[in-house]
Amino acid sequence: MRRKRLYFFPNWVTANHYTEMLYSRSDSFDVEVIPLENPFVIPNDADYVHFHWIQTLWKYSGETREDFLSHSYGNLFLNWEQLKPQTKFIWSCHDGLSFAEDSYLEIPLIAELTKRVDVIHILTKHTIGLLEKHATLDDSKIILIPHSSFEGVLNRIDGNKSDVRREFGIPMDATVIGFLGQIRNYKGLGTLLLAFDELIYNFPNLFLLIAGNNWLKESINLDTLGAITERFLLVNEFLTDTEYSKFASTIDIAVYPYERILNSGSLASSATMGHHVILPNFPELNFYPPLEFCSYFDPGNHVDLARVIGEVVETKTYESSREKAIIYSKNNSPEIMSQNFFTELMSVRK
Repeated sequence: MRRKRLYFFPNWVTANHYTEMLYSRSDSFDVEVIPLENPFVIPNDADYVHFHWIQTLWKYSGETREDFLSHSYGNLFLNWEQLKPQTKFIWSCHDGLSFAEDSYLEIPLIAELTKRVDVIHILTKHTIGLLEKHATLDDSKIILIPHSSFEGVLNRIDGNKSDVRREFGIPMDATVIGFLGQIRNYKGLGTLLLAFDELIYNFPNLFLLIAGNNWLKESINLDTLGAITERFLLVNEFLTDTEYSKFASTIDIAVYPYERILNSGSLASSATMGHHVILPNFPELNFYPPLEFCSYFDPGNHVDLARVIGEVVETKTYESSREKAIIYSKNNSPEIMSQNFFTELMSVRK
């Protein structure tokens, strides 16, 4: 008897570990996982077709993004009904609408997608309310499997920080505030810069590290940071896993000042690295029971962010957070996420 075949789109494995982690237990369920190179050409032997981030679908349509989202998205579904007797279609809703300025154009596609798929995988219960703004949901299609940590995927550098800090020119006595990840508009780096500008005068031992592809060169650059203080490091490049681990090992307090968010791999990766994490106080980022290594600030409010960072630094809360974050990471491993995902998927009945 042949193994079941799951095709997934898009294939971002080299840039994003999520699908690798989600499918890590596929062998235990006798499922072969295969990248789907063209979402408009679905192999006849597919038992499952799994869509993740749908922002790039239009690039395979032969249309412009606007034309595809306005009237051509129906072509995506042309052969689904022929495959349906044997094939289940899955959509993991990572972001709801994308972060593009014209994301409203995606609403008809999302409405049709939620109607057509057999399974809607959500990572937080708050996704339901977001989708209900744009589509009629069938509750029987929904499975909730939260984002795991990166335990065993990203490596902690558990030794002395001194060698790594010395390599990057970070003072040994510094308390390091860090932001790792792609620098985009919705991530609120302006709020962090304003907060740091207020803090540096009262906390001269603070150091700011920002590392990741910089899409905001006009506002996040050496000149703007230099106007604040010399106690910073800006690294404008895509980080390999090794580079990420090195930079992460220098950080005491990770700050993610997002202006909007639904699910955040940044929290999961920082927990894996043993950081204290400061997040905007959005419902999607609050957990029950509360995560003891997380603090929250009023979204978009740099004064409140400065207050929260100051409290964490003064009380040295970040020192006890390391162990708590790592325990959380180990208890929410990719293997657990994958096991739960395939268990739920196998139980879905058409």
